[in-house]
Amino acid sequence: MVLRQSPTLSRTIIWVILGVTVSTVAWAAIAKIEQVVTATGQLQPQKTVQEIQSPINGVVKEVFVEDGDQVEAGELLLTFDSDAAAASQKSLSAIKQSLLQENQLYRAILSNTANIQALQQQLTRINLPSEVRALALNRLSLISETQVLRAQIGENNSPLSASQAARVSAAQRETQSRVMASQLELEQLQQRLAQTRSQLANARTQLTIDQQMLADIRDRNQQTLTQAKESLDIETKILNRVQNPELAGAIPALQIERQRQQVGDRQAQLIEQRSSGEIERKQQQQQIDNRRAEIDQLLREEQRLQLDIRQANAELTNAESSVERSQREQVDGAQQRLAAIDSELNKMIVENSKRLSEVESQLAQVNETLKYQGVTAPIAGTVFDLQAGPRFVPRAGQAEPLLKIVPDDALVAEVFVTNRDIGFVLERFQAKQKTTRPVSADIRIDSFPFSKFGDIEGEVISVGSDALPPDEIYPYYRFPVGISLEEQSLDGLPLQSGMSVSVNIKIQEKRSVLSLLTNLFNKRVDDFKQLR
Repeated sequence: MVLRQSPTLSRTIIWVILGVTVSTVAWAAIAKIEQVVTATGQLQPQKTVQEIQSPINGVVKEVFVEDGDQVEAGELLLTFDSDAAAASQKSLSAIKQSLLQENQLYRAILSNTANIQALQQQLTRINLPSEVRALALNRLSLISETQVLRAQIGENNSPLSASQAARVSAAQRETQSRVMASQLELEQLQQRLAQTRSQLANARTQLTIDQQMLADIRDRNQQTLTQAKESLDIETKILNRVQNPELAGAIPALQIERQRQQVGDRQAQLIEQRSSGEIERKQQQQQIDNRRAEIDQLLREEQRLQLDIRQANAELTNAESSVERSQREQVDGAQQRLAAIDSELNKMIVENSKRLSEVESQLAQVNETLKYQGVTAPIAGTVFDLQAGPRFVPRAGQAEPLLKIVPDDALVAEVFVTNRDIGFVLERFQAKQKTTRPVSADIRIDSFPFSKFGDIEGEVISVGSDALPPDEIYPYYRFPVGISLEEQSLDGLPLQSGMSVSVNIKIQEKRSVLSLLTNLFNKRVDDFKQLR
């Protein structure tokens, strides 16, 4: 007896498999799931965290807040020690006053109208080195000498001695002799210049006449040639007429020959007139060229004479001022000695001015230090990362914050989306701006397990316009995305700035399971095609 499987069982199994398959496909086509983009980041206040840095260099005297304290805008946070700054201000003010008095004295010494007695009284009031006093007295004596020298050239009303008067008289006679010689030479040059200009005017007049004659010659030659050509044309026409074959035998050959001779004579006459006219024109043109060369030579002579006249005038002026020049050279010698003294005094003024600028700069810093002895909160918020304490000294040259203040405003999640996923997020964000449908997201706080505390609903409020470069924390290009939170607490627990978060951004609300499987299958097929 052979046992056989019941056909009913086989059919049942087949129908069950078919039913399960059809049900699975139908479920995959109908079932919808959410599609999200994951990103990580941290909670940040909407306003920037304020770093409170030291406005001055100094020592912290007292701190009035601690980490976690709530402060209001304008509330005093800490103060700096002002004792050293006040002492420095007093010392620098005294140095500044002393430098100002010294410079005032030096400028009085440099003044040509300085009162000697007043200057001596001022010297006794200010403690100065002995060399400065010697410079002042030496400068006064040089000023007196310069006044005497200027009297010799008529720039001073001081009386002159006999020797000084004799020197002035000799200089005047020498000046008169030089002036007379220079004047005679100047008059001769002016006469030659007048003759040259007269010759130049005559040459220009003759050039105009020659140019007119050249124009007349051209017109006459043109008229003569025109008449000769007309006569030649007439004789040629007559010759052509008598040589007409139709009149052969009617006109004697002798007459024809005479007509030919007449035409030849006219041609020769035309050639001769043209040649003679060209010769006459060239001769006249040569005369014009010679005239122009003569004018150019006269112009050069005129320029040379003008230059000589200017030189003669200069020599005449030099002769008149030679004595004065000699006297002024003596004045210049005294002025040079005065300049040496003035240079020393000006150098002292410059050095004092430099020191004065340094002192004023230091004094301004001290005044600034005294002005900013107290540091106040720029905004309301919570004190965070307090570094300063009593006797704390900020490190010079480093922007080291004394403390930070977290603003009292709503927290937002600042996350970073990879370059691969930003396209989906940006598309949904731009579509939301047109349809007003929010781009929702689920925010999970890493400090609170999701299985116990759940997540917080949120909405994408901003998408970065450019990618951030890789760094040590995020070794890839990324786009910043801002997400607002519907609640500022999780299961009754308050949230704090700086908490790390994981976010699921919903880029497509519903999508069938079948479409996801189809996309996965297509991706595998594409990967298979790329195998080599």
